[in-house]
Amino acid sequence: MSDKLVKLAELAAQQMVAEAKVEDVEVELQKAKSALRDIAVKQIPELMDEVGIEEFTTTTGLHITVIEAIRASITKEKRAKAMEWLKEHGYGKLIKHNFTLAPQSPDQAEAMREKLDAFELEYKDSPTVHPSTLSAWVRGKLEDGEDIPLELLGVFRQRASKVDI
Repeated sequence: MSDKLVKLAELAAQQMVAEAKVEDVEVELQKAKSALRDIAVKQIPELMDEVGIEEFTTTTGLHITVIEAIRASITKEKRAKAMEWLKEHGYGKLIKHNFTLAPQSPDQAEAMREKLDAFELEYKDSPTVHPSTLSAWVRGKLEDGEDIPLELLGVFRQRASKVDI
């Protein structure tokens, strides 16, 4: 039995070393991602803007372009106003409604299953627009030259370089 306990102690020590190594590697990964983001999102796009070019091929054959990604995500603080704007302008179909029902007892939960469409229980409606759906819709509107409330809809434009061979 004591051999197994010695082995158990060794495994526990190995686990601690492995956990520390994973933590170190994760820290290094975050540093590497941050450095990549700085180059791809800041340094290359800014330098290409300064030079006045949209794409470039290096003497070693690397092809560099700067692409713009448009993302949108409505913040909790602006949700009500954004939903109202979408409805008023005919885009209510983008809104998805999530209802949360709160039965007060097991009996009420059973009644809820049987009489859901009677709306006899308290519920909370949380209208949302999925960020992917909203982003695609915003891109379409911007491409069509339509004026939409960018700040209200949480629109974020990010330019990033793409390098390939």
